[in-house]
Amino acid sequence: MGGLLLAAALTAACGRLGQVPTALAPDDYQEVSLAQLRHPAAAQALVGRRVRFPAFFWEYVTYDPAMFSNYALLARHPRGWWDLRWAALYESPRMQGFYDRLALDAAQQTRLKPRRLTRLLIYGEVLPLGPRLTYVRLHQAQELEPN
Repeated sequence: MGGLLLAAALTAACGRLGQVPTALAPDDYQEVSLAQLRHPAAAQALVGRRVRFPAFFWEYVTYDPAMFSNYALLARHPRGWWDLRWAALYESPRMQGFYDRLALDAAQQTRLKPRRLTRLLIYGEVLPLGPRLTYVRLHQAQELEPN
């Protein structure tokens, strides 16, 4: 019984999938930097908030960026979790400030086909991924003009 309660508590603490809004209201999104999202304490303070930030697209990744946490989430959301795809971003075009926890669904991935180091403005929600990590659930991405 105690093991079952512990497993339920760990699964509940692992996070949620988040919903993509049907309409984007840019003023509802807090401007942050990718550096804040990469820093665990700063990112935890943003959990549940809608954020926007510039980033440079690198690639869609085929590995699991947070394996243990993702499998705990999979137990909580068995259908929706498999639909998520992951993208890697950089903070600068010099490939500094790597971040690989941008989550999007297959339909978003089909629509969003940036080339490497395309500058994007990302709109999304910061969500928990395990006890110490977070991820950003993509709402929308817009290509920006190069600097």
